[in-house]
Amino acid sequence: NIRDEFSIFHTHPAIEKDKKQQSPNYWVGYGHLPHSVQHENVNLSIYKIPDKKGIMERDLLDYTYAYFPKDKFDSIFIENNIAFGKKGDTYCAFIGLNNLNYRDSLHEEIIQQGKEVFWITEMGSKSENGNFADFMKRIKTNKVKFDKKTLVLSYHSNKNEYGLLYKKEFKINDTLVKSDYSRFDSPYVKAKRKPDKLEFNCNTKSLLLDFEKMVRTF
Repeated sequence: NIRDEFSIFHTHPAIEKDKKQQSPNYWVGYGHLPHSVQHENVNLSIYKIPDKKGIMERDLLDYTYAYFPKDKFDSIFIENNIAFGKKGDTYCAFIGLNNLNYRDSLHEEIIQQGKEVFWITEMGSKSENGNFADFMKRIKTNKVKFDKKTLVLSYHSNKNEYGLLYKKEFKINDTLVKSDYSRFDSPYVKAKRKPDKLEFNCNTKSLLLDFEKMVRTF
């Protein structure tokens, strides 16, 4: 496990790195969110960045990036559109549509140019995949297909075929994955997707948010 030493992620930044803004900015929040799905150790994400700025939007950057700090890993290898990382016995891979390159000499962010792109993330380990070289070899032979017009992404890995249609459906081995999850499903609150009210409870404390009556009780 990477544990809590650091995390990796990808994003479409709201503004350029050298500009100041509380939120959203280069590191916090998103300019535009991807359609992102996950099954166990595999995540598929499609970005579709518009051609024109929205209201109150400061920048509209034509790239996405992945936070992939070189000095936090034991080993990193980047080959064209794939980036591999190893930390202890944990492995990870980023696969993009276009080539991946570090932004600058700090070696923190990997930039992928393009407005309609994807990021595939897959995690692995020594116990599941053997040595790091075997993991990289397998990932490089996995089949990836992306249609920029229909925004359909398919990925084959470990006998599974993943298919993501932007803003519509996610399939695993041609079986539709149900994604209409509850908004909250925890010991403290349970609620459907668009509830009229939310009631939180923890020990002797409670919080009621009634959106229809505009009431907040605690």
